[in-house]
Amino acid sequence: MKPIFVCYIEFQDDEHIRHIRNSLEEKMGDDYYILVVNHENFRGIKFELFNSKLEEKDFEDLKTKLNLKENDTK
Repeated sequence: MKPIFVCYIEFQDDEHIRHIRNSLEEKMGDDYYILVVNHENFRGIKFELFNSKLEEKDFEDLKTKLNLKENDTK
């Protein structure tokens, strides 16, 4: 079973959400189930990983590989 990669983002518009999801799917879709969660009250970007044996450092490396950091808005 693949781990679940969750990306929480601030709601902007449907196109922005599709772009984020497609980018994550392209880069990680073979190894992870991708879930993008958005809400108008959420600010920035945050990631969580479920059902994975990655260590915290490996998860930080994964976020760096994606060129994304928590609390970035785009």
